[in-house]
Amino acid sequence: MAKIGYAAMMEQFHPTDLLGWCAAAERAGFTAGFMVSEHIQPWTPQQGQSAFAWAFMGALGTRTSLRFGTAVTCPGFRYHPAVIAHAAATLGAMYPGRFWLGLGAGEAINEHVVGGHWPEIGVRSAMLFEAIEIINRLFTGEVVRHRGEHFTLESLRLYTRPETPVPVYVATAGPVNARKTGRFADGMITVGAADEKIGTLWGRFDDGAREAGKDPAGMPKLLQIHVSWARTEDEAIDAAMREWPNGGMPFPKQDVRNPEDFAAMAKLGAPRGLPQPGPDVGRPRGAHREHPALHRHGLRRDPTSTTSAATRLSSSRSSAPRSCPRCSVRLSGPVDWRRMRRCPRPRTASPRSLLATTRSDRLRSMRPPAARRGRAMRRQVPVRTDAGLDRDGDRQDERHTGGDPIPDDAFSHLRSTRRPRRRAPGPARRCPLPWRSPPSAP
Repeated sequence: MAKIGYAAMMEQFHPTDLLGWCAAAERAGFTAGFMVSEHIQPWTPQQGQSAFAWAFMGALGTRTSLRFGTAVTCPGFRYHPAVIAHAAATLGAMYPGRFWLGLGAGEAINEHVVGGHWPEIGVRSAMLFEAIEIINRLFTGEVVRHRGEHFTLESLRLYTRPETPVPVYVATAGPVNARKTGRFADGMITVGAADEKIGTLWGRFDDGAREAGKDPAGMPKLLQIHVSWARTEDEAIDAAMREWPNGGMPFPKQDVRNPEDFAAMAKLGAPRGLPQPGPDVGRPRGAHREHPALHRHGLRRDPTSTTSAATRLSSSRSSAPRSCPRCSVRLSGPVDWRRMRRCPRPRTASPRSLLATTRSDRLRSMRPPAARRGRAMRRQVPVRTDAGLDRDGDRQDERHTGGDPIPDDAFSHLRSTRRPRRRAPGPARRCPLPWRSPPSAP
């Protein structure tokens, strides 16, 4: 039977408020525990928070009595695997049997801050499983030395650790890593997707566990589902697009580095990637018979319990005004975004059109206007006048190197064919002095 937990999103809420909501979730019946996001900055600037998850979990263990863990921490960029093992062993010793360590390959929005090269997903996956090997060896309490392809550990022994090693769960969304997770980890974390994909991932996870001689029936599988809960469908869609626009982007987001970039993508996009809302929650989508934990992430600033309408998980402040997800202009009246094809305001230019505009402007600025080109050509071509002088005031005969007079039609083929600009006729100009007739002859 599936259990429902609560996803504590550090990107959205102040840690003090989030502690109160986690305690309220436990009272409301979220028995699967808590997933704590581990971010150094939010997905978008509108989310507005990004507290240190490891400090928060120390207080969470005291405030609640359920299991909790990271979802997820990336070893190898901001933290060496030895540092993660040290922090996890400390929480495991403080709260025996309650803490689990969730690891993942990481996103550039969190890991690029320390500089260095950001590798491809294959390299990051290799780093992840090498780090799991180091962490599991440190949990044994022995002196560990390691020199591998990606990490080096000179010599370390963890002195403060729990009696039972902290279980390691791995977040994955691909079949290859799901199989390796079953072999080298103790549990699996993934996000909501189609039932067929979830079944394939869990099947590969079970195959990997059997290859390592483990029973997959006793290994946890955690699924994170994003839920926008509101009184009306329009309010739920608006809250999802405002608070969690990255959930509606149907493409990989591991290489995006700044919250401002996510916000710009959200303005150019539409809520196509969001699941279709329904009037009744019913049976949780993806809650199969072998699914032990379903962690619910509330997208609204005033999250409401899905099990009891009387249980509030929110602060007293009201939600932000409704605005267009494309142009951020405040809207009035109900808007059905599923049936709306175009934004009521002019849509922001796409990156491709901006690039084309910039390129055309740059090419246009590299050459002078036609009027300037014509003036430059006329300056370079000496024009013969009736007096035999060019426009520079020199005689054309003297400038001719051959010594013979220059024929009249020598430069006729180089003269500008541009017609002179005609001025618009204006009012007749009058002399300011009073007109007097000339004096008569004596």
